[in-house]
Amino acid sequence: MHMRILIAAAALALVAMPAWAKQIRFPEEGDPAITAEVLDAWKVEKRNDGNLHISSIDRNLEVLFSIVPFDGTLDEAATAAMKANAATAPGPGPEVEISGQKGRIYYSLMAGDNGHILNMKMVVVRLDAQNMGLFTIISDQKVNDLMLRAAQAIVDSVKIAPPQ
Repeated sequence: MHMRILIAAAALALVAMPAWAKQIRFPEEGDPAITAEVLDAWKVEKRNDGNLHISSIDRNLEVLFSIVPFDGTLDEAATAAMKANAATAPGPGPEVEISGQKGRIYYSLMAGDNGHILNMKMVVVRLDAQNMGLFTIISDQKVNDLMLRAAQAIVDSVKIAPPQ
């Protein structure tokens, strides 16, 4: 019984963004931008592709933040992003809302560097008249449920930053 309580407490701590989480802003300067809460133990880096990559400790899971100029629909943005990553055509999921802006979740699969199939769960939201925000969880199929919940908590914490 005590073990179940400990496991439940650990899961809640991961999902609720505990005190050992930090707030990030992407991009650090300029608009549009987003903020999110990220566990301190996760690696956060802006790479040459212009995206923000947030990786789990074991690197079997990554959350990718992208802000791209795009004036088309949410579906068109998701399709273009999946095509650029050689992923399967996106399957639309439920609608979501981030800071009052309507968005949608999309699901896809892609091949990883080692040939393993990777799951993709992408949230697409219009940030302003010219830009879309894409927040993607990319995971190996072996990732456990607690790690997926921690990644989802990062995406769930996304807010559109007020203009600077």
